[in-house]
Amino acid sequence: MNKPYYPPFSTLSDLQKDKYTSDLKELELYFRICLNLPVYLMYGTLLGTMRNNDYIAHDVDVDLGYLSSYTKEEDVYLERLTLIDKLESDKMLRCRDTQGIKIKFNDNDFDVWTSWITENNEYRVLPFNSLGSKEIALPFKNTTLRGINFSIPQKSEELLNKIYINWKVPVTENYLKNNRRFKLPS
Repeated sequence: MNKPYYPPFSTLSDLQKDKYTSDLKELELYFRICLNLPVYLMYGTLLGTMRNNDYIAHDVDVDLGYLSSYTKEEDVYLERLTLIDKLESDKMLRCRDTQGIKIKFNDNDFDVWTSWITENNEYRVLPFNSLGSKEIALPFKNTTLRGINFSIPQKSEELLNKIYINWKVPVTENYLKNNRRFKLPS
């Protein structure tokens, strides 16, 4: 079976990107109101927002983190399984067996990453262990993506420094051509 192809943001029109962003806001409200879980921009979406004030051209989905209401890893895991079951029952789950929870919402693709604050006040996000103290994430602050407000970690630049090397420098088209993970449009 062939892996589905998801077009990179560079191939989407501004109208399509705006729709993605409004769907992102709707998904944020679903998490906050229906699931009582705060969500925030994470990974590539956070990087693009911080560096470009937009999506990364070669990215193909939106990354969100949700903050668990638990501090013990076992409880976080059980909450995550309950969340996956709920997303599946709401016909939003794309794939059950991944570290990031892959969902389809209004025909757009989102990866939702589990995060929590441990009893020792460490900030953790799958697949990493500790990314620092809880102050790197909390309290969340606001930023704007395509004219809509979203939450981001308090010390987003520090967090991106821990996750990526040279995150302030965009990757080149040559890098993308030579990296099998990315497929540029013809």
